[in-house]
Amino acid sequence: MRNYVHDCDHCKFVGAAILNIGSSRGERVADLYVCAGDDGFTSYIARLSDEGSDYISGLSDTYIKRRLVRMIPHQLELPL
Repeated sequence: MRNYVHDCDHCKFVGAAILNIGSSRGERVADLYVCAGDDGFTSYIARLSDEGSDYISGLSDTYIKRRLVRMIPHQLELPL
């Protein structure tokens, strides 16, 4: 189940997790997405709130994986 609004039609929701964002922001719940955009590049996105600019992203999943504390179980949305 998604926790935050994310309005990109190219993104696929893959689950939710707890990420350690850093000393000033601590641990946060994040919705995780993989985005195959029109530009031909794949991006990995961690949405941290409903605020449009509150996310981290990169062309590799390594940046997000380094911050992973744990996945939130039973959060994957399956197509019916």
